[in-house]
Amino acid sequence: MDGASSTMDDVQWCVLAGVPRQLRFPFPVKAIGHMVVSKAVFHLAPMVNGTEFCIRLASSDAFAEDRIGDRLYRTPFPHVVVKRPGVRQERRHLGWREAFFVIYPQEAEGALIQAGVHGGPGVPDIWPIGGDEAVMQAIADLRALFPCKGEPGVADELDARCWALVTRLLALRDNPAPSADPRAVRESEPSGDERIRAFSASLVGRCLHTVNFGGEARRLGFSRSAFYRRFTAIIGEPPERHLANLRLESAADLLVCSPLSIKQIAFKTRFKTVPHFSNAFRHRFGVAPSVWRRTGGAGLPRN
Repeated sequence: MDGASSTMDDVQWCVLAGVPRQLRFPFPVKAIGHMVVSKAVFHLAPMVNGTEFCIRLASSDAFAEDRIGDRLYRTPFPHVVVKRPGVRQERRHLGWREAFFVIYPQEAEGALIQAGVHGGPGVPDIWPIGGDEAVMQAIADLRALFPCKGEPGVADELDARCWALVTRLLALRDNPAPSADPRAVRESEPSGDERIRAFSASLVGRCLHTVNFGGEARRLGFSRSAFYRRFTAIIGEPPERHLANLRLESAADLLVCSPLSIKQIAFKTRFKTVPHFSNAFRHRFGVAPSVWRRTGGAGLPRN
């Protein structure tokens, strides 16, 4: 990123360049990642190191504003933008933004073009995806594999899963829902419920950081009591409980896929003491963290 000014609240990189593969998959991935970025303004130079599929999951902004080549786009969240070698893109955002990205190396560009990734004249490089469930599940599955990338066969699985995600994104581009015109400019702001859903989606990537629900309520245009009432009605549980459950889900993944000790995982997932963490984990999953780690979570409940 050229000329970028930002604050990274959270970033996870899964760099696969140089990781040995067992199969000769035609679309090996260079890097995968997830990030939450604070208020910032970006001016992007052309992609020179490969092709990136950037899935912008949520934002406090109503729309993303992008200039790609000579075209200006104003796109609702969530959506995907393809950053191609040699194509200058500029974007600007004022609020926080959560994104997931897949980057293919420069040498894969010819194969990607042959496969129809770049649709040619008139085909947009940015389009809405409408919170597609298959896309969201694919992202969750990929993130769960990040800590295991060096294990035999995992890099190959990541390549295959990324390509399945890309094909789903392209299907949404080529077969849009009737209301999903990527060039349409929506004049109305998102409803309060839409803002809460976007905020809830962003918590997945922000759950290991401090969250001020009172401040978030004001930013979203609610009083604290109204925010808590609508959040609970829409998401099915109060904000603090939802955040705690997201942290426990992260802990469950870390226990299986990371070398961190149980104590380290407890503190990383924002629990003040190991006993507090163990009790909360047992209440959520029915077993102690040590049992979950020993069994890899296999055959155990995950509510």
